[in-house]
Amino acid sequence: AAPDGQFESLCSRSGACVKVCPAQAIKIDPNGLIADGLPYIVAADQPCVVCDSLACMKSCPTGALKLVDIAAIRMGTAKVNHTTCLRHRGEDCRLCIEICPLGEAAITISEDSGQVRVKTHGCIGCGLCESRCPTYPLAIIVIPWTPPIDPIIA
Repeated sequence: AAPDGQFESLCSRSGACVKVCPAQAIKIDPNGLIADGLPYIVAADQPCVVCDSLACMKSCPTGALKLVDIAAIRMGTAKVNHTTCLRHRGEDCRLCIEICPLGEAAITISEDSGQVRVKTHGCIGCGLCESRCPTYPLAIIVIPWTPPIDPIIA
């Protein structure tokens, strides 16, 4: 997506990305009450499956979504609550790692601690790990991406 500020002004809210999403992950509230009418994804309900066609990016009529390499997608970053994770109880759960489209470039098991470790610069925030987590409350959730603050402006 275009950077915050630009995305909101570029997005026409046409729903073109919603229509082409093969997972039906992208939603848009026609009343504008959710996300100010902008497209959004709720990973716990239906994550982005990072389709091979990257259909949403290709369908965007305004450039609010730009076609980028899969590794350059930044929807958010997964965060792990280690005390809720089954690995904390000694179980050998690897569901979040097995489902990750980027594999060990984004998420691994720490050799030292045995804990799930999300690689901040590898995770794209698709939410597949969150949707696959068997714990309640979830041991892994995606925190939406926010652009870095420019210290000169801030």
